[in-house]
Amino acid sequence: MDVGEGGGPKPPAPKKHKLKDLDDGGGGKESDFLPYLKPGYKRLYPENSSNLEFKVYVQGEKIGNKSPTFLNHIFVNEVKGVVAIRRINANKIAVVFKQYNTANNFISNSSFLEKYNFKAFIPAADIERTGIIRYVPTNLSNKELYSKLESEYEIIAVRRFTKKVGQERVPLHTVSITFLSSSLPQNVQYDYSILLPHF
Repeated sequence: MDVGEGGGPKPPAPKKHKLKDLDDGGGGKESDFLPYLKPGYKRLYPENSSNLEFKVYVQGEKIGNKSPTFLNHIFVNEVKGVVAIRRINANKIAVVFKQYNTANNFISNSSFLEKYNFKAFIPAADIERTGIIRYVPTNLSNKELYSKLESEYEIIAVRRFTKKVGQERVPLHTVSITFLSSSLPQNVQYDYSILLPHF
């Protein structure tokens, strides 16, 4: 029996746990702290969206100053599912759909958009929410966080806050997470740690 300094039995040595292999993680490089977006992400309304209406913003030169009759004519005759058209400003209008799939189909209607030289997109505020988590170790890259964080809502972007010190950007312990949802989840999980996102 091993005897400790006080004459009693020597305590057992602590067990060593094997560290997980991390893919491209580790942090430290400046590129590790660039915002990480879901590969191939395109902003579309999810099937389970709780929106009462589905807006798509359409941009074009002076589109907001065009005759409402002209806009009504081209959208009603060439686009399915439109229920309203609203002017936002001189170069932007909101086209409103009743169903998520007709709004999404319009986003992909390249022949119509190219014909009139329009650009269409769904406003982020309608389908995305961004929350903040704190006390995140700076040795974790945004890509690693994206791949390991779990949530009831799909995570589409991770961005770590940084500050400039001299000529360098230094990572902070605060990270923003963007979810494909109109509300924040109650929590997110990193391995066995529960984190609470807030605005």
